[in-house]
Amino acid sequence: MRKILLLLTILNIITIYSQSTNDGIDSVLKKSGIQRVFGDKGNIREKPDIKSKLQSQIPAGSSLKIIKRVEDYMIIDGVTDYWYQIQNASKTGYMWGGFLSDFISEQDLTGDGEKEIFLLRNHTKQKDMIHMKIVKGGKIISELEKKSQPISNFSLKVLNGDNFDPKLSLFALYYLDEAESDTSYPKVDIYFLDKDYKLQFGFSYIEKGCDPPTCIETTAIFPGEVARGKRPAGEPNRVILHVHSYDLDNESKHEYSKDEYIWSGEGFLKNK
Repeated sequence: MRKILLLLTILNIITIYSQSTNDGIDSVLKKSGIQRVFGDKGNIREKPDIKSKLQSQIPAGSSLKIIKRVEDYMIIDGVTDYWYQIQNASKTGYMWGGFLSDFISEQDLTGDGEKEIFLLRNHTKQKDMIHMKIVKGGKIISELEKKSQPISNFSLKVLNGDNFDPKLSLFALYYLDEAESDTSYPKVDIYFLDKDYKLQFGFSYIEKGCDPPTCIETTAIFPGEVARGKRPAGEPNRVILHVHSYDLDNESKHEYSKDEYIWSGEGFLKNK
């Protein structure tokens, strides 16, 4: 009885389609070149079929080369992705694209002088969420899922968290927000690692963007930053967002406002 229930559960989670029946295939990110495994383990199979013989499993963060995309694809837990012919070391096989990252960055995220691997899966067009992992030595040391409307074009920058008390492992994720009307806005999410190295979301802001005729741009001032021109110096445990709004049709129309986020020692609280 337990085996039957398990089989029914698997069938509910995993569905295999031919390409001609999937209307949402255009929303799947195409992968090429050198990639990194996103899943806890990446299954390499002899053929592009989940029933095919398992050749090997490689850990999260492992590097592999995409040889070509296969026209077969699969849906697992609401995520659609192609199968890819891949090469790992001297072996070739097939891996479902859902095991591969959509964005990769190698930087010292923990401040220990060694690089970690930041991995991101972008499910915003299929499941309204992004999934992030930090990997070191083939092990996932932290991960976070975050609800999000469609976003794209990622980059990651490590920020100076030494001037917070207690100090932070702090970084910014830059991306384009595609959900605002017909315009894509460059936005920034601020993330940090807590004392247990758990990945936590801090706050976000629009870096710069226009929905003509209105435009907005934000300058973020972090603790320890020196004053430059009209830009004030950073204050202890406080991030100040200077927001400038202006009108393209009216050069005399400018508005200025300020948001503040206070570091509590456990998270960022918006100063009301």
